[in-house]
Amino acid sequence: MKNFTLLALALGVGLTCAASGHKSPGLFNPRKTTAATEAGTNAKKTARFRAESSNKIWCPAVQKVYSWWGTEWGLEETYNTTYTETGLPAVDLVTSVDGDAVRETNTYNENGMLVKQLSEYSEDGTTFENSQRLERGYDARLSKVITSNDEWMWMNSQWNKAGNCYRRNITRDEAGNITSVEIATLYNGDYDPSIKLNVTYGADGKAVSITESQLTYDGISFAWKDGYVYSEIEWENTDGQIYQIDDLMRGANRIKSANVASPEDGLRFNLTVEYFEGSEKYVARMVPVIVDEEDGDMPQLGIATYTPLDDNGSYTLVTETQYTPEDVFIETETTKYDPYGYIIFEEFKYSEFGEEFIEELTEGTVVYDEVNGYPLSYESSILDYETESMVKTIRIEFSDYSNVAGIEGIGAESNARPEYYNLQGVRVDADNLTPGIYIVKTGTSAKKVRI
Repeated sequence: MKNFTLLALALGVGLTCAASGHKSPGLFNPRKTTAATEAGTNAKKTARFRAESSNKIWCPAVQKVYSWWGTEWGLEETYNTTYTETGLPAVDLVTSVDGDAVRETNTYNENGMLVKQLSEYSEDGTTFENSQRLERGYDARLSKVITSNDEWMWMNSQWNKAGNCYRRNITRDEAGNITSVEIATLYNGDYDPSIKLNVTYGADGKAVSITESQLTYDGISFAWKDGYVYSEIEWENTDGQIYQIDDLMRGANRIKSANVASPEDGLRFNLTVEYFEGSEKYVARMVPVIVDEEDGDMPQLGIATYTPLDDNGSYTLVTETQYTPEDVFIETETTKYDPYGYIIFEEFKYSEFGEEFIEELTEGTVVYDEVNGYPLSYESSILDYETESMVKTIRIEFSDYSNVAGIEGIGAESNARPEYYNLQGVRVDADNLTPGIYIVKTGTSAKKVRI
């Protein structure tokens, strides 16, 4: 397999896996992490969306989730949801077709972030007992960044810590810039550091180097090893709040150029990124500093082009990895959303030596209410490679909508302070917004804006 690793992961972002027997595609892959992708084609734990129309924000109290049984739709689960005053799911009652149920009770902080969740299980849908529990803490400045995550399971009539328990310890200098981040995971009752991020700053207050280290074990002893090192960094824009190396080409911290190295592999690349004014579009290039022309496994050039397609978050990402002038691996990732965050088209394809292959293809159809515009149903299909045809996978039916903008207690005054929500209906900190599309609610009116 050719050496694509640094090209694909140099910025610590997601990687799409190619079909077996082919090189892994991808250079930089800022895969969307939204409720839309969580719902996608998964009939279990379907994400709840707060639908948005031109002047109202709507919440469905009932969602019925169906799976395709080959000849007809079969009901799998029914969600009955009550909401907070700002439209966040307060209580979810998820009942399966067999009658058993899960009830989730959620608590949020002033920024609309989940801080507590209690899950209870019932075999008959009536009598519930404890099942799982979640508690989270967040950074005071980066209101969406989790600093503590604790999960418990109910066993032997008591809560036992289990699952994904960790601490994210963030250190800042006197100027408020993040200088280090340490991830400590729960092991044998203690939180042991496993990942570290160190950031150094120049005289202008901007980061000049970023180093990520991981704790490794060679079978005898533990040792810290540097993963990726960014040096001689120049920024398109930065706010000094760098808490991870994921996706450093979008948002408040966008690299313009840097040297990227993987000390363990002995690889070094020069990274340059071109941005386009008034758009999230960018073109990133990575060129090896030292190239062995006889080594066909070493990429000679990598180019990633990210292009937003509309105001709904739709985008196309084209990555090109050149090994030789004749051997160029190209992957194209296209995702399209409707105004409510549902995936209506998602395709991953790659080409090599003039041949093109589709890895994944998803198509979604939404039926809307003719008066209010909110979704009444959503269906998705995926490509079946054996039959080379689209196969139905999931259907969601929405009903019993309530207009959050009309709920008593939400100020209707014309001079009310604007409240900002993302496209999934989660309230966000108005003083800490990153570029993107938001719903702005003032009093009883709401509209969609680009920041």
